Amino acid sequence: SEPDGRRPLLVDDWRKFRPKGAIERLAWLGGLLGISPKIPYQPIGGLKWIRNGFVCKDNVGPLGFGRTLRTDYEAFLFMQNLLLVGEALGLGGWVHSSVFPPYLWQQDPTKQWHGLGFRMVEPKPVRPTPPVPASQPNPVGIDSILESCCPPYVKTMDEAVERVLEDKFGSQGAYGDVDVFARSYKSRGSAEEFLHKARRFSNQAVEYTKEICNYIIGTYGRFPAHVDAFYTPGIWIQFSHLEMEYYEKFYDPAQFQRQAKHHALWHS
Repeated sequence: SEPDGRRPLLVDDWRKFRPKGAIERLAWLGGLLGISPKIPYQPIGGLKWIRNGFVCKDNVGPLGFGRTLRTDYEAFLFMQNLLLVGEALGLGGWVHSSVFPPYLWQQDPTKQWHGLGFRMVEPKPVRPTPPVPASQPNPVGIDSILESCCPPYVKTMDEAVERVLEDKFGSQGAYGDVDVFARSYKSRGSAEEFLHKARRFSNQAVEYTKEICNYIIGTYGRFPAHVDAFYTPGIWIQFSHLEMEYYEKFYDPAQFQRQAKHHALWHS
C-alpha cells in the first residue's frame, strides 16, 4: 500500500542473483565489473519491478527476515492470555520448553511420534540446501479441520491470494459487509466512512504478491519456506492444581488468592 517507488524490493537472501534476459545479464555483468551496483541476492520477480518504479531498490526486504518477523511475538501474546485465564480459574501455570515441532505435529507410530496428525508436505530438493525450516517437511493442516491457504488445500498460490482478497474485500468479507464491520463501531456512519476510505490493493500489488508467493513455492516446494505454515515457538504452558499446603507455609497469601478459592469455586 506504499506509494510507487517507495515499496520494499523483496529479495531471496538465501539464493544468489540468477539473471534472466539480456537486461538482467547486463546488470549482473555491470556489478561484476564494478560499473554498476552489485546485486548479491535474487530479487523476487526480477529487476522489472525496479524498472517500472513499483519498488525501491534502496528499500530491500529480505525473505529470510520472515523467520523472525512477528512469529514468536504473537505466540507469546497468546501464552500471556492463557496465563491470565489460568489465574482467573485459580490454577497454577508456567511457561517452559515443549517437545520439538515434528513430535508435536506428526503421527508416525514407527518412530513413536504421537502428535496431532498434521499433513506434512515434503519440500523439493534444493542445492545448496537452504536453512531450516525450508529443508524440512511443512505442517500445512489437518484435513477438513485446520487447512492453511497453500497447496494441497488450494490448487495454486494465485488461488490462495485471491481467496485472501475475497475474505477481506468480498461481499461477505471483513471489508465487504458494512453490517459486520459496523459491530465494532458506536455508529454505523463511522463504519461506512472507514470502508469508503479503505484503500483497495492495486492490480500491480496483487500481481507482485502472487509473484512472491509463486516464487517461494516454486523454489522451495513449500509455502511458506521461511517459517512453517502452522508454527510453534518451542514453548508451551502447563496448568495444574497447586499444592496449597506448600504455598500457605512459605508464601504471602496475597500471591495465591485465586488459587486458594479454586476448589470452592469449581469443585464444590
